[in-house]
Amino acid sequence: MASVGCILLAAGTSSRMGEPKLLKMAGGKTIFEVTLGRHRESSLERISAVVPGWLAGFGSIVERCSSRRVSFVVMDEPCEMSFSLKAGWKHLCEQGGLDGIMVSLADQPLVTAGTIDNLIRSFSGSDKSICVPVFDGRRGRPVIISSGLGEEVLSLEGDEGARSLLRKHGDDIEEVGVSSDEVHLDFDRPEDFDRLAARLNTDEV
Repeated sequence: MASVGCILLAAGTSSRMGEPKLLKMAGGKTIFEVTLGRHRESSLERISAVVPGWLAGFGSIVERCSSRRVSFVVMDEPCEMSFSLKAGWKHLCEQGGLDGIMVSLADQPLVTAGTIDNLIRSFSGSDKSICVPVFDGRRGRPVIISSGLGEEVLSLEGDEGARSLLRKHGDDIEEVGVSSDEVHLDFDRPEDFDRLAARLNTDEV
């Protein structure tokens, strides 16, 4: 099995929500902690969470969730997604030994450990450099990127994360069919959160 780490991106500004969306509660936990918990249940080697240092609510999360396997990159101020991605990538690569790095969004708490492990298995058995989940004909997230593409990742700019990398390497992508729309669902507005929280509560998170 390939050794895969994860960058969990959580340093957005939640501008469309009007409040810090990852600190909202569902099932007795913050959305961030729900998402982190599902990643911790998977076979990911290491997890590097990129979090907003300008939000006081994340200080206690960093204290209680840090471990040998889970580390944090604390951003001092809002920035474009590519900057957060590169900060997390550098942090993971400092420790070495990873074949690939998963890029996950913290506002996708429905993504299960089973889906994450399915992606890791597919990446391990493929000769492609990028692995993406597909549901109902549409690509979703998270994605796994070979560590061999590190130089290209560190040259990314703008606020679209790794999407330009996927466009550039269109012939080098392994698509992995998944059985749930979880890979498509994030939330930016209050009504999105209400629908997502209802599903989380149904799952008894």
